[in-house]
Amino acid sequence: MKVLLILPWHSTDMSYRSRIIVFFDPNFFGNRDYSIRLMNELTKLKIRWVGSATIDVGFDEELLTLAQKSDCKGNIRQNNCLWRKSGI
Repeated sequence: MKVLLILPWHSTDMSYRSRIIVFFDPNFFGNRDYSIRLMNELTKLKIRWVGSATIDVGFDEELLTLAQKSDCKGNIRQNNCLWRKSGI
């Protein structure tokens, strides 16, 4: 799983609360047990984060609730067709 740490341009506060972690995993919730453990740890550390997921996560109430509790700020939408057409 690739991870990118984003800091606000104007921030001089280096606490975890001013950071957002981006998980570049094609499906953050693909390994359900691992993602639950990871979200529990992110909750303890009070780290805001975003990741990507398939539509299947929408049917798992436990994962959605835990994602919200762990301060998930969004889902990165993937568009493979656009990448192929643009040559990226």
